[in-house]
Amino acid sequence: LFLMSDGDYGRERWIDAPLNYLENARMAPTGDAVTITARGRIASAYTGQRRRVDLNIAKDVRARSAAYSHDGEAIYAILDQDDRGEIWKFPANGDGAPEQLTRDSAHHIWALFPSPHDATLLYMDKGGRLLKLDVDSGSTQVIDQTQSSFDFAYSGLTWSSGGRYIAYSYSDTRNLSRVAIYDTETDTKTTVTRGKYESFAPAFSADGAWLYFISNRSFNATPGSPWGDRNMGPAFQSRGQIFAVQLDPDADFPFKAPSELTAKDEESDDEDEDDGEADITVAGITDRLFQVPVGSGDFDGLAANAKSLFVSSNGNASSLQKVAFTSDSPKLSDYASNVQRFELSADGETLFVQTGRRGDAKFLILPANKDFPSDTSSQTVRVSDWTLRIDPKQEWRQLVLDAWRLHRDFAYDPTLRGVDWEAVKDRYVPLRDRIGHRSEVDDLLKQMAAELGILHSQIRSGDEPEDV
Repeated sequence: LFLMSDGDYGRERWIDAPLNYLENARMAPTGDAVTITARGRIASAYTGQRRRVDLNIAKDVRARSAAYSHDGEAIYAILDQDDRGEIWKFPANGDGAPEQLTRDSAHHIWALFPSPHDATLLYMDKGGRLLKLDVDSGSTQVIDQTQSSFDFAYSGLTWSSGGRYIAYSYSDTRNLSRVAIYDTETDTKTTVTRGKYESFAPAFSADGAWLYFISNRSFNATPGSPWGDRNMGPAFQSRGQIFAVQLDPDADFPFKAPSELTAKDEESDDEDEDDGEADITVAGITDRLFQVPVGSGDFDGLAANAKSLFVSSNGNASSLQKVAFTSDSPKLSDYASNVQRFELSADGETLFVQTGRRGDAKFLILPANKDFPSDTSSQTVRVSDWTLRIDPKQEWRQLVLDAWRLHRDFAYDPTLRGVDWEAVKDRYVPLRDRIGHRSEVDDLLKQMAAELGILHSQIRSGDEPEDV
């Protein structure tokens, strides 16, 4: 006997393959764990037999942009709930209640970037601001405000080895990407690229004497057919080249052979050891530009440790390459293929690599100064036994409120065409408690979006149940 009921679709169920909903993965600065965000849930995972930790997040809340603190003891995340998405702090071991770090945020928070050195984190919002949050004191400081037409205006945020300096790329008044350094001691921003070419993905050298970055400066036209019926001009592939800005005017370029004029007294290196990091010589910094002598490519990511540069490409086959710091014919060598993201630990000794997308994703924690291993079983983060228990009705509640928030925060007209959006919330959001099927979520969202009447505000079905 089988009794049909539409209430069956609202029952709790298990998802056996959470990685099909993978959103993000980031390694702890300590290099021993990875935090994975999928379907609004967060797991802290490891290699070997160490148990996975699933953070306790309310069923009607979506978590995103999860990342470890500098010591690996906490995980920061943005929780989309109530009227605003705010930043929260969770114990990494899952033992204890989370702590809310921001309140009454004026704008949608895009993403967060914890410092690998101390209890501070950066985050950027839809107001085009880059902000620094002191987790211990709770104080927030705006360190940059975009002058571009973009509200997602910053990328590639990275810290120097001592934590004093922060490098990042930002969009200027022409919407062109440039590289800047922010000094946390003097609260000053210094732009280190001139703005003639797109520049991005900065990476400090381990000794703090150099700042490497990618710049699109190679323009070799490579159209397959210049007379194609839809060809509007030349196609420029492999535009990216790797450059370095000399932060210390006395530093030798690692890719240039030393001479009798540049050779240093080895005994002088350890004579004076200062506490903290040395001041960057700002005067003339844009003139102290060097090019790393390797070929161009479709580069999109860069990282550096004491021995090598790591560079990722987004061409036909996503790949990760590395080039050793040497003056003896430096060259890019292939490290791994199908790489979707990578990052170095705070000390540069450990490399995190994600290969594959979503359900095919594989997370690896590797020694950074060795070749890619032929057998990665011992370096693979164990997530094959990860399952998610979800409550569809609670997810539907979150979807409806999230749709209301997104329309408020992302509509092209900040006045929402004169519509009283709070009144729309009061009218439609309470109806979410009456939903009994995923298709009814779409019906409710269509009615709510219609109040605004924006042409490109469209509703597409999501995770519809299937008959089996």
